[in-house]
Amino acid sequence: MQEDTLSCPLCGGAISRRTAVFSGEFRGEKYAIEAKGLVCAKCQFSAIPGPEMPAFNVRVADIYRRSRGLLTSGEIRPFRAALGMSQSQFARFLKVGDASVKRWESGQVQEEAMDELIRLKCDPDYAMRAAHTSNRIVKQAAKPRTVRQAEIRPRRDREREDSGVPRLKQGSEKP
Repeated sequence: MQEDTLSCPLCGGAISRRTAVFSGEFRGEKYAIEAKGLVCAKCQFSAIPGPEMPAFNVRVADIYRRSRGLLTSGEIRPFRAALGMSQSQFARFLKVGDASVKRWESGQVQEEAMDELIRLKCDPDYAMRAAHTSNRIVKQAAKPRTVRQAEIRPRRDREREDSGVPRLKQGSEKP
């Protein structure tokens, strides 16, 4: 059985399936991605076939994730698998909705806070580094600080300034 030949919608040239560089966009950022697709030999028109678009879109989202230092969908699944959990169990473990885990694994990008949560709960080395960093920050913040007396104002003065009510000068009845 002979395969149907496709004609380019722009120039009528022959379209063949081959590897080419395609443009993908995610959250306003453009990326060049090498992928198999349909390319016109005459005018170089190119397209990703419809059924392959979801996989292409996941690749684009994963490139965006890497550029932001976020876990890719292919990195989230192994965390869940290593814990021997279903998507629903993993969602309960993270204290998020089931739909969130499904979205992240199918290519939608998680927020930075959720990425941090996944790493803290699934990567012991990452959690230890984060604990050491937090401990250092908390200890630094807990060190006593010296405050000059001139920086301390009586509470009633602060309240008056904050309320927007003008203060009366002593011995004066008008502001």
